[in-house]
Amino acid sequence: FILSEIQRDPDYLMSVMERLYFDKYLQILEKLIKNEINEGKIRNVPSSFIFLSFFSQMVSPFLAKNILVTLFLKDEANFIPFLYEWKESVKKQLKVLLFTPVNPSE
Repeated sequence: FILSEIQRDPDYLMSVMERLYFDKYLQILEKLIKNEINEGKIRNVPSSFIFLSFFSQMVSPFLAKNILVTLFLKDEANFIPFLYEWKESVKKQLKVLLFTPVNPSE
């Protein structure tokens, strides 16, 4: 549903986000990321890459739920425990994105 709404009417979604002050949170987050980059605490990764990495990893399990259950989890009761494991995997992947040097000399 959310993905179809994003595609169908992104302006409406943005207006809802503004009413919830979500845009303000994003601005604060982007400022914090830029500060961390400038201080050399994290790699210089575009905010859009960070957002897409996080967003896609949060949405993918739900989009692929049926096939995940069929191919790997074997029972829908295993989906919630899988999400807890996936959460830890997402954290690790984001750490790699933000903290792992691109070149060995970094």
